[in-house]
Amino acid sequence: TAIVIDGLTAWLEGLERDDQARAKAAIDRALAWLENWSRGTAGQIDPFNAPYALSTLIRYQRREAAAQTVRRIVETQREDGNWSVYGPARPASFNTAQCVMALAEAQSAKVEVPKGTFQRGILALQSMRQTGGLFPYSTAAGHDWMTTDHGSISRDPLCENALFAAGRGDESSLEAALRRFLQHYEELRLPTKKLYDYFNSRGHGGYFFFYALRNAKEAARHAKPDLRAQVLSRVRTAALAAREGDGSFMDHHMIGRAYSTAMALYILAD
Repeated sequence: TAIVIDGLTAWLEGLERDDQARAKAAIDRALAWLENWSRGTAGQIDPFNAPYALSTLIRYQRREAAAQTVRRIVETQREDGNWSVYGPARPASFNTAQCVMALAEAQSAKVEVPKGTFQRGILALQSMRQTGGLFPYSTAAGHDWMTTDHGSISRDPLCENALFAAGRGDESSLEAALRRFLQHYEELRLPTKKLYDYFNSRGHGGYFFFYALRNAKEAARHAKPDLRAQVLSRVRTAALAAREGDGSFMDHHMIGRAYSTAMALYILAD
């Protein structure tokens, strides 16, 4: 829901009057749903969902709901500081990065964030960086085969961007991650609409495509102008090339067109 709000918001000002009115009404309904959701009990998939919700609620100045979403993120942090939708035995770098980045945004918006939670998250994320600046899907055993220059491209820009948001960023590491992305990003399209909980031989899942494009776009804001321009151009071209015949977008059939189309709209916006 938050991602759909992002996609609609990115294009709102360019819509014709009637379409803009419908989009604003849809955003209002979606925000009301998020506010209600924020008051609920934290769940297993919150480390993926809650960061997007928190960012959107902050943008729309729903401070009470943002504070409740911070609570949900805090409640799902593991003892060693990481976050994961998979449980304690499978720490996830990308979930940890998303939560760190969202909490940093909350701090900047003066939404209260427990200092210990934030600092443990930063340290957990830093500890996940492996040789060559690569971030594994998980630090649990059995993930080394996909922690490669090509297999890590959906995560590395995100993780480096999260460290920047937390005040621990390193420009050379972030730019190296973006260069690896540029070298291998075309691989991300092949498994779309085919694989979900499984990965192909290159370490890519079917749902990585728009996720990776968004992560690269957001990380590129910290890169030098030439590299930033390259990333934004490639990301835009890749997203447009994935358009379906009806004008929508989809990278995995179980997640569906609403998610993918909203991600594409966000990615394609200036």
